[in-house]
Amino acid sequence: MSLAMSLMWFVSYSLGQSEGSVSTSPGQSLEERWGIKALTVRPTAEGFFIDFRYRIVDAEKAAPLFSPTTKPLLIDENTGAVMAVPTVPKVGSMRSTRKPIKDRGYTILFANPNKHIKPGHKVTVVIGDYRAEHLIVEGEESSLASNQPTGGNSSGKGFTDPKRPIEVRKGQEFTIILDSNRTTGYRWELAHTPDSGIVGVIGSQYEAPDTQKIGSGGREIWTFVAKNAGMTKISFKYIRPWEVQVDPSKTTFFDVTVQ
Repeated sequence: MSLAMSLMWFVSYSLGQSEGSVSTSPGQSLEERWGIKALTVRPTAEGFFIDFRYRIVDAEKAAPLFSPTTKPLLIDENTGAVMAVPTVPKVGSMRSTRKPIKDRGYTILFANPNKHIKPGHKVTVVIGDYRAEHLIVEGEESSLASNQPTGGNSSGKGFTDPKRPIEVRKGQEFTIILDSNRTTGYRWELAHTPDSGIVGVIGSQYEAPDTQKIGSGGREIWTFVAKNAGMTKISFKYIRPWEVQVDPSKTTFFDVTVQ
């Protein structure tokens, strides 16, 4: 069962327009007024959630938006539907309410029942008095085909064992497969970007389990391309993206040699 399906019981979903708008001085941008810079809005977890990512440019100005009593909303400008942030037992609200830190990236996950909001839609993000309008929803996390890797560290069409080095040829695409359970709110992210002169990052996708059992885990498939001969390391961390001051639940890394 995917993260979305197991959390739908905890989702608040309604229709209608959110009232009010942000007050800014003439010529003052939202970034200058509120100290946050919107980065991306895109579906995740097979489209059942909308991932809003932003970066803190002024922690003091942004602090009011992190209040636990402030309830972020996502408005679909195409239909007027309003999406809320789900609160899940043992996980809590899928957003950070800790003190913000300058230059750090943050995530808010909004529920998207029935995949109502789709790539290409225009949306408005409302957090208290903050209101960012006409944001375009990007495509979902990459769904990428992968080549069969060479070498013994593989399972099906991806590398799975971090204890065994990955050996690939220049120009070859390869995948790393990691067990993941999005019903817990966790996901794998790169802990450190690999040497871009040796290995390029293409993208990732989440593959839900082929079962109806609630809480079942799936796997994440990360796709890379070997660019030039050399050795590098690909490091991952397993985190809840809205918990920015919490150590990863687990980490792993793969040594890569490009021939």
